[in-house]
Amino acid sequence: MSSYLRRKPAPAANTASQATYIPGVPQPSPFTHDQATFASQQELNPLITADEFARRRQALYAIMPPYSVIVTMSANIQYVAGVIPRHWRQSADMRYLTGVDAPGAVAIFEAPSHGHSGRFTLFHPPDDADGFRWNGTALGDRACIEFFGADNAASTGSSGDVHATSITAAAAARGGSIMLCPEARHAMALAANVDAYAPSSSAGATTSHTRRLVRAAVAGAGGVARVGGCEQLVHRLRWKKSHAEVELLRRSSAVASRGVAAAAAALATGQPPDERVVASSFEHACKTRGADLLAYPTVCGAGYRAASVHYGRNDARILPHEATLIDAGCEYHGYVSDITRTLPPPRMDASSRLTFTRAQRRVYDAVRRVHKTCLSMLGPGALLRDVHQHSVAALAAELDALGLPFATSGRAPSAQAPLRRSAYPHSIGHWIGLDTHDSASMPHSEPLVPGVCLTIEPGLYLDDVSVPGGVFADDECFFGDAATAQAAHAAGWPAARGGPRGVGVRLEDVIVITEDGYDVLTRSLPIDADEVEEWMLGLWRGGGAEEAYFPKDGPPAHLPASLS
Repeated sequence: MSSYLRRKPAPAANTASQATYIPGVPQPSPFTHDQATFASQQELNPLITADEFARRRQALYAIMPPYSVIVTMSANIQYVAGVIPRHWRQSADMRYLTGVDAPGAVAIFEAPSHGHSGRFTLFHPPDDADGFRWNGTALGDRACIEFFGADNAASTGSSGDVHATSITAAAAARGGSIMLCPEARHAMALAANVDAYAPSSSAGATTSHTRRLVRAAVAGAGGVARVGGCEQLVHRLRWKKSHAEVELLRRSSAVASRGVAAAAAALATGQPPDERVVASSFEHACKTRGADLLAYPTVCGAGYRAASVHYGRNDARILPHEATLIDAGCEYHGYVSDITRTLPPPRMDASSRLTFTRAQRRVYDAVRRVHKTCLSMLGPGALLRDVHQHSVAALAAELDALGLPFATSGRAPSAQAPLRRSAYPHSIGHWIGLDTHDSASMPHSEPLVPGVCLTIEPGLYLDDVSVPGGVFADDECFFGDAATAQAAHAAGWPAARGGPRGVGVRLEDVIVITEDGYDVLTRSLPIDADEVEEWMLGLWRGGGAEEAYFPKDGPPAHLPASLS
């Protein structure tokens, strides 16, 4: 046995099921956290057992081409002011296949061959006493095998480079392909001397080691000409969720639903009516109920700012006539949520009604009708592509019914081009899981199967730049030129005053496909306009108290008891 390579002892046994401390585990584990986080000693990540990770790798080996090798690596560390690490998040492929939630690791998976049924080698950072003092426990040799279940373990130091090269060289000699995850391809794209400019800290050295090891692995295969991506294989596995993954998505959605309710309470009680306050109310509620971090920067836009799909400044005061769109999600033990609700204008004083204006309500109801019909199309065998095409045609018809002069209900793609460019420029939804836009290589033409999780999020974004010639509407929504305003008035919309006006309405839920249809994981939040207005009034009457957060069905059933 080479001095730098540690192999799993025979008989192979992962000892994570034993209540014995294993050194070198760099993340929360059953040895360091209580039963509120881990239900059993067999879990590597909360709710995900060592056996499930092993099954994922066996499923990967079964679809890998003969003699092929897949290389994945931890996400790189990024820095503030050159030396201070930013908040770090593991790459989804690495976490899915290994359970490792720490920087500095590289995993190599070998397709079944003579003598083995698939092999998993896990590389960890070199021993570094200074690194421990600055960054805490790093992944260790023993943990790679005894906790994470690797067949072999080695350091990412120079000896590890030799072993990685030998693996890929042997695969290439047999005609096998070398496939890299996106992070590894990014490491290859960097010039070899870029590591000379990495921070001098131990964290910077960790990043340099992993990049160098990946480059050594590729060199062993004969260079970049022999290298491809692994997404087509790994994303297919990630696309369909296990029971444990669905439960984690339920919990993430439950925590985020609490956050949206807290944001709505801040808006309803007017304390103060400011986008930043509403957004931070969501973030605080999620973090105090178990979320690790936000799934993405919170979008909280009021009035015409809500018509920018990824508006993220969240720095404006919310005016008395402005509806507020909040698009927010959290990450719960790796799995993310993604919710959007559009809320009526805030209560400024005793005379405020916490109801949508006439124009806002008409647009809101139009989006909600399309939302309902899109949900009704879901189930095993349905295509997300078909749901999206329906949403485009249905929203165009709704705009026609509203009297908007630029809208068309024609089904020809050219007739719907203005709608797609401006008023509804995004897809009806996306896959969701370890990433907000999960399994990105899986096409929307793939028939849905039980266990697939996705979002449904129709929207309309109407302002003075949505279409050439401007848009009309009433005081709180839009304005346009004289001819447009005249057409709007003829269609029954009030005349508009000058200045930027607009409304953005999007309604988004997290969905899991089931054997007999679908389940809405975010159903505890009101969504019909009448329910939303009644909800907001209840939040105001209750002074924002949490007892009024979930008027429909009570708190989400899958919110952990310790977090409710």
